[in-house]
Amino acid sequence: MTGPTFITRERDAITALMHAFETLASLAAPYTALDLGNTLTPEDFAAGNTDVTLAQLVAAVGSVAALQAVLAAGHATNLYRLSR
Repeated sequence: MTGPTFITRERDAITALMHAFETLASLAAPYTALDLGNTLTPEDFAAGNTDVTLAQLVAAVGSVAALQAVLAAGHATNLYRLSR
């Protein structure tokens, strides 16, 4: 892999990552406001999400929050500098 190819691929991956975090951040407000960690039912998982449990979803949302905290500690600045 050449230097320019690496740089381009790195920037493209970082851009995708930051877009994903922006999407996840936008989902945090309704998750919290609607108390979805306590109000989702098994029926809510029936439409194509039967391989996921409520406990797994709650754990994943918690992990996203932890990663957002790491980004907020200055790492987001480093990543956004390379993002397109």
